[in-house]
Amino acid sequence: MAKSEILRKRLEVFISKYYKNQLIKGAIYGVSLSAMYFFFLAVAEYFGRFGSGTRLTLLIGLIAGLLAILGYYILYPLSKLLKVGKRISYQKAAQIIGKHFPEVDDKLLNAIQLETVSGAQSDLIQASIDQKIENLSPVPFTRAVDFSENKKYWPILVIPALIFIGVFLSGEWTNLTESGRRIAEFNREFVPAAPFQFVLLNDENTLEEGQSVTIKLQLEGDKIPAEASLILGDEEIRMNRGEGSEFSLTIPEARANFDLRFKAAGFLSKTYHFEVLPVPQLQNVRIKIIPPSYTGLAPSEEELRMVHDVPEGSQVIWVLGSRQAEKAWFVGDTSSQPFEKLNTDNFKYEKRTTADLEYAIDVENNALKKRGLSGNKIHVVKDAFPDVKADFDQDSLEANVLYYSVAISDDYGFSGLSLVIEEEGKAEVQKVNLKSGLNQRFGNVLDLDSLAGDDGKTVKVYFKVSDNDGVNGAKTTSSQPFVLDLKGKKEREEDIEKGYKQYFQSGKQEQQEREELKKSLEEMRRALMEKKSLSFKEKSKLKDLLEKQQELLKKQEQNEELLEKLKREEEKLDLKKEELKEEEKKIDELSEKDKEIEDLMKEIEDLMEKLDTDKLKEKLDELQKMNKSNERTQERKDELLKDLKFKKDMLESAEKLKNLSEEMKELSEKTGDEKEESAKQDEVKEEFEKVAEKLEEMKEENEDFKKESEEQGLDESKKEASEEMRKSSDKMQNQDSEGANENQKKSGEKMQEMSESLQSSMMNMQSQSNKENIETLRQILENLETVSFGIEELASQSRSIGRDDPGIKDILTEQKRLMDGAKLIEDSLLALASRAPQIQQLVFDELDAMKENMDAGIKYLQEVESARAASHQQYVMTAANNLALMLEQSLQQMQQMQAQMTQGQQQCQKPGSKPDGQTLKEMQGQIGKMMDRLKEGQKKGEGRKMSREMVETISKQEQLREALEEMQDKEGSSGSKGNRQKAIEELKKMQDDLMDGKIADNYKERLKDIETRLLESEKAELKQKQDEKRESTTADKLKQLYTEELEKYLEEKGIEEETLDKLPVEFRNYYKGQTSKYLSVE
Repeated sequence: MAKSEILRKRLEVFISKYYKNQLIKGAIYGVSLSAMYFFFLAVAEYFGRFGSGTRLTLLIGLIAGLLAILGYYILYPLSKLLKVGKRISYQKAAQIIGKHFPEVDDKLLNAIQLETVSGAQSDLIQASIDQKIENLSPVPFTRAVDFSENKKYWPILVIPALIFIGVFLSGEWTNLTESGRRIAEFNREFVPAAPFQFVLLNDENTLEEGQSVTIKLQLEGDKIPAEASLILGDEEIRMNRGEGSEFSLTIPEARANFDLRFKAAGFLSKTYHFEVLPVPQLQNVRIKIIPPSYTGLAPSEEELRMVHDVPEGSQVIWVLGSRQAEKAWFVGDTSSQPFEKLNTDNFKYEKRTTADLEYAIDVENNALKKRGLSGNKIHVVKDAFPDVKADFDQDSLEANVLYYSVAISDDYGFSGLSLVIEEEGKAEVQKVNLKSGLNQRFGNVLDLDSLAGDDGKTVKVYFKVSDNDGVNGAKTTSSQPFVLDLKGKKEREEDIEKGYKQYFQSGKQEQQEREELKKSLEEMRRALMEKKSLSFKEKSKLKDLLEKQQELLKKQEQNEELLEKLKREEEKLDLKKEELKEEEKKIDELSEKDKEIEDLMKEIEDLMEKLDTDKLKEKLDELQKMNKSNERTQERKDELLKDLKFKKDMLESAEKLKNLSEEMKELSEKTGDEKEESAKQDEVKEEFEKVAEKLEEMKEENEDFKKESEEQGLDESKKEASEEMRKSSDKMQNQDSEGANENQKKSGEKMQEMSESLQSSMMNMQSQSNKENIETLRQILENLETVSFGIEELASQSRSIGRDDPGIKDILTEQKRLMDGAKLIEDSLLALASRAPQIQQLVFDELDAMKENMDAGIKYLQEVESARAASHQQYVMTAANNLALMLEQSLQQMQQMQAQMTQGQQQCQKPGSKPDGQTLKEMQGQIGKMMDRLKEGQKKGEGRKMSREMVETISKQEQLREALEEMQDKEGSSGSKGNRQKAIEELKKMQDDLMDGKIADNYKERLKDIETRLLESEKAELKQKQDEKRESTTADKLKQLYTEELEKYLEEKGIEEETLDKLPVEFRNYYKGQTSKYLSVE
């Protein structure tokens, strides 16, 4: 080991001993100084009795001083001893050693410095260093530090020890330790001991925020002061003395924690701490209500109330504002649920409500739980049942037509409305489309004819409405049902007959009222001619006349409505005849309403107020003319309608007889239950008697028909048919089925003959009537030509005659004669027009123009104003020419019609129509009878006679076959084509046999087969037509059929609709309209 290294180790040993000596000395100083420092602080506290703040300061100073002493005197040398941090250097250690050992002096320091400066640069220097170290090796460096020198510091420890011993011996040791304890427990209250005790009587030292508290004090001891006070903060408050030694004082509405002390007789009590607990509180509670979407209600937010009404199924959200609350609870009847905390002060709770709810809300923090509110209620408003009220009104004539008004209401809306029609245990439900709205009212009309059948039935009609309850499901309410006895076809036909009688009876009454009104207006007009103004009485009378005029128009309108209903009923019952379609159309044209009379009446009312008698006279003249024209049109229409009604009755009776004939033939071919067959024959007999009775009424009404029926032997056929039915009934009672069937067959044949006789009578009457009309019209045209030429001659004379020419009298005489001729033309035309619908209504306008201008011509001739007279005569010629053209057209139509009837192309006035099914069956029936005669002739050997019959039969078959082929070509593919084609083929075969002179034994079966196929063809064709007609009627005609009546009905009910669909019931959805959302339920 190098000598320098040995030297360093010796120095390290020295340095360690040096710091050990410093540690011993520091311990002596530290203990002594700490004891003295504590003693002085304890003495100061003893005499000062400092408060907790000062004691805290003393404690901090004590701790800081002790730590400083410990650090400086103990921890510092200890860290150096442990070689922590920088220690004294070798040079400093060498200096200390050199001072202690004189022989060393600076040698050790020089050696260390020389080694530090030279390093290992020179062996010579190193040798010198080693020499010095070698010389110092005998010197014990550690002796330079002497532990015994610390004995001189021991007196420092003796002084505090003596002081503490003295204090202990003096008996003040407890006071000293108490002072130290008071410093250590600086936050504790230490009060000087009083000769009495302060006793706080309050059991709890906690109270709620805002709560007032009464502090109660009792003093206990031998000597009790008379007064006591309470020290609260910096304020000393005198307490109220109670009984004995009790004192009290109320502290109001405490808001924060507080400390208090009592003071009595100069003595203080210890400090008492009271804790004020924060109270959780509700603030700004709001409720948000979100109704179910189906209600259509918007969400709402409301301030908290005791009771909230909410729709059933609503989502209710409570939003709470709070103060000093950590939690909130929703308290129901059986459980509590926590609120969701949104932020520091706000909470939320959601609940879906389906039943009434009484609830409370609790709020809570770490100290308290309080009830924020209680007794609040959520009242659930249940979804109410929908309400429906329906009023039904049955038409007096159209018994199967039902008008209705429906009012529906609900709190939130509807999911559906249905019309229910129950009949014979079956229910047909038809949906009704609705618009939006909680209250809706609408009306419509139902045509229930399709349900009535032939015999009628009873149906029940009502409405069912369902709400849109999205919580419990839709609820349904039904209206009060309306029971309706639908009339069958037969009963409705009787009603139509009664309706026509009512119509014509009303027409007669109207005619009487028109005559009376005409006279009254004429009297008024004459009275005005002599006056320039109207008196009050005359005004009143004229006003009454206008009111009568209005009433008459109203009656006429009501009668027209009755007629329209009758036509509708006929159309729905298929009673309208295609043969009479053109006549019906002409009559309908006469029924068009003329509003000019109403406008003229308003003008007359205005002139009454203006006192303009001249214009008033003119307007009254116009009113008279309009009334005359209206009367003429009405009379013509009624006469044409009567004629049309008569023709309809004839065709209907013929058709009924034909049907009854077929029923009797079917009965004759049946073999079965005689009781059932007898009942069926009784029904046929009853219907036959009704037809016979109707025919008797028709004969009384029409003399021509009476004569024609006598010529056709109608009464004889009726008696024979009735007799055969009577015989049949008798034989059925006698169990003679074959005989009964034979009589039934004969009865059917007689009925068939009656049907054919009726049709023949009608054709003859029409032909005869048409011939008479043609002759009348020709005579009218001849007379018109005479008048026209006469007027033309007069016009020529009037232009050239002078004012003083005596020939003017001759012109006046001739003009009056021509006017008489014009009057004859007018009367003849009126009579003809009442029989012939071909006469246009415009004819009368031209006729009136002729008369007016002829009257004006006479007037100006009398005033010797020939030029003006000639001008009006020219107008007469123009009107006459126009009239002649119109009448010529009518004549051509009549002649064409007569030619068609003569040629036997059809039985009615409608040109260009094809043979109908009934005509074909009649032709086939005639062929059957001719075949029967041919077969009998062959048996008897009547060859020559039979040859003529054979030719006629072949000709008739040819006509039937050609008619069928024509129908086949025109109709194309239809349900009836197959049967008709087979009938054509069978006719060809029979025609070929006849041309060969053969009559097969099975000809009756072949004819029956042809008849069956014609019947099936007719049924298929009829069904197709009915389907087309029903479709057309349903989709087009009936949609407009009840428009006017329905509008009046809705107006009476106070219902306004922009659009309504009026469709008949066909057991399918017929509602296409929707009710307005603005209609309300009354």
